[in-house]
Amino acid sequence: MFKIIIIFLSFMISHKISYDEAKTVLLKIKNNVDYPDNEITSAVITIMEDALITAKISCDTLIKTYKKPTLLKSNVLAIFFEDDNVVSKLKSDKAFYIEQSSLKAMHNISIVNLDSGDSLYFVNPKKSSIVWDKNYGRISSDDEFVMLSSSGCTSGLAFESDVDLSNIKIFGIKGTNQKNPCNQ
Repeated sequence: MFKIIIIFLSFMISHKISYDEAKTVLLKIKNNVDYPDNEITSAVITIMEDALITAKISCDTLIKTYKKPTLLKSNVLAIFFEDDNVVSKLKSDKAFYIEQSSLKAMHNISIVNLDSGDSLYFVNPKKSSIVWDKNYGRISSDDEFVMLSSSGCTSGLAFESDVDLSNIKIFGIKGTNQKNPCNQ
């Protein structure tokens, strides 16, 4: 910020603009730039409800900017708990966390139920996104996916489920067991 002020002072002197004109230009620039309030490396967010951990979310870099969702970059890992036991893990390249509300994970997402081994992946991993609604304890996505389980596999256009992939609702079922992309 100090460099910007110096540049504008020299610009003001060399171009003979008034103090008020220079101040107006500087304020316009200041208001248009969103500098992060905090940037934390190797960050971990612990989410609790009624003294129990419901989720732990870690990432390589956390960037918090005032009045904006918190950006989680690189190696995002959300570990979900039920009754103090780890039930599933969600991995993604990046995510946005809205405090008291939700997590929106994006790009190269995978979800694994640690008890059953059921897993969910997306057909177009670079464009995929999934939302965890903290208040309902559910995850959902409108992106085409493949779910692998001990009983086979299922693909669909969208889904909603508990964080451990149970109680799943599949929209636009494309195939089960022998149908592509499960055989690939």
